[in-house]
Amino acid sequence: MPVYLGSTRSYSYTGYAQACVTDGFRSWWDGTGSDPKVIYDAASNVNLGGHDAIQNGLSPVMGGGTASTHGGGFVVSVSQMLDSLKSIQVPVGQHVIAMKYGHGASESASYVQFTINSAYTSFSGISTSSSSSIGYDIAFCACKLNEDCPEGYV
Repeated sequence: MPVYLGSTRSYSYTGYAQACVTDGFRSWWDGTGSDPKVIYDAASNVNLGGHDAIQNGLSPVMGGGTASTHGGGFVVSVSQMLDSLKSIQVPVGQHVIAMKYGHGASESASYVQFTINSAYTSFSGISTSSSSSIGYDIAFCACKLNEDCPEGYV
């Protein structure tokens, strides 16, 4: 779930996680832990880091392609992504979506930079990478706090 921050912030895992919580979501961590504001792969059966979700899933779909099957594949279209971003008042122009990069203790971000065109009908300039020092304005979060997350996750 995308969370629009309203302005560009320097990425840190703590800041990313707090942005998710502030908007009522949990952040994702591919591993185990006990923070109730984070959804963990407690069974260690997903193997889905942020680079899988962003670089192999979200980014290719934004570009009109297909997602890697590593994470199960994306189930939304470009138009649904645009509708979702518009519904949270993301303006046209350049943006960066970020989330925690890897599978363990790495606190770097995986991100996708892109532009929403003036008619709000497509993405362009899509590029993806990872960094510990990226500026981002959209956090890519997991499920809602105090709501059911997928079974087998804590």
